[in-house]
Amino acid sequence: MSTPDHPTCREVFGNQEKDAGWLSKPSRALGGISALEANTTPQGYAAAVKLLELLRHGFAS
Repeated sequence: MSTPDHPTCREVFGNQEKDAGWLSKPSRALGGISALEANTTPQGYAAAVKLLELLRHGFAS
């Protein structure tokens, strides 16, 4: 479940296949690591959530 401050991958991407792809693919916005890897630290989690929010609103790719 998401909160207004934390969207879920499903809300942003719409299906499990796209969710899994985004979570596992390295991202320049996350320093070249995947969202799953980023989520191992509080700072990485915050960066992944911020990126997901930007994607939700169409501001990043």
